[in-house]
Amino acid sequence: MSPWKAIDHLMLRVAQAEPLFDALHRDLGLPIGWPLQRADFATYGWIGVGNTQIEIWAAASNCDLPTGCALPLVLGFALEPNHLETDLGLLQERGLHHRPPRNFSSPDAHGISRSNFTNSVVEDLSSPGCCVFYCDWAPGAPIAPWPRDATADNRRALQAAALAARQGGVLGMTGLRRITLQTPDVPATERAWRTALDTSFGPLLLAPDIQLILEAGPRHQISALHIGVRDAAAARAALGDRNWLGAIGDDGAMRLDHPACAGLALWMLPEMF
Repeated sequence: MSPWKAIDHLMLRVAQAEPLFDALHRDLGLPIGWPLQRADFATYGWIGVGNTQIEIWAAASNCDLPTGCALPLVLGFALEPNHLETDLGLLQERGLHHRPPRNFSSPDAHGISRSNFTNSVVEDLSSPGCCVFYCDWAPGAPIAPWPRDATADNRRALQAAALAARQGGVLGMTGLRRITLQTPDVPATERAWRTALDTSFGPLLLAPDIQLILEAGPRHQISALHIGVRDAAAARAALGDRNWLGAIGDDGAMRLDHPACAGLALWMLPEMF
């Protein structure tokens, strides 16, 4: 049994939120999951890719980031729990450690403090450069942009429908398919993830349609995201026509070379139906 249900969202730290947010929404035609917000602490918004959301976050201060981590940076991802208390207990049974759950609240429209979400970092899967944590959204969370009565399952269905309504955007995207994680110690990192997922062989599936790929690197941090595309030839033509076509991998994946994506390894991966 997986100790979580899905990937709620990815955390993408950037110097400025607007260029990338506009590129993904206006230029690539992806749906908005959370309209762009401007606050004292950050400018942020979410873009939907069907099976998860990408949170674009430009903090007023980046002093929380480890030394040497340059922006843009995929700082980690949030796990959607099956049931938070049960999932954390399952991780503990498997010998993994997590931080105590921490609730975040804010006033609702009537000034009454209500829960937004509860977070718990999975310490054995995280590092200063890659945070893996549970995000358990409360029903009717005051800050949430989705319908107050929407459950987690409802939200995921709405996300998928929003991408389908746009036919996957300009490139015909179908959803996040791979997260590539660099690590100085691949065997140790693989052991930790296999322990969490309770699997001794085969692919590391973060969700039924999202795979974790491990590769050797100097830091423990996410190095690439692969998003599926329905029609490889059409996606390649669309990228080429717009001068957004970057490198092409041995598996046919195409790197998005949009100016607003500079420094990000965002790849379009042909679906194998």
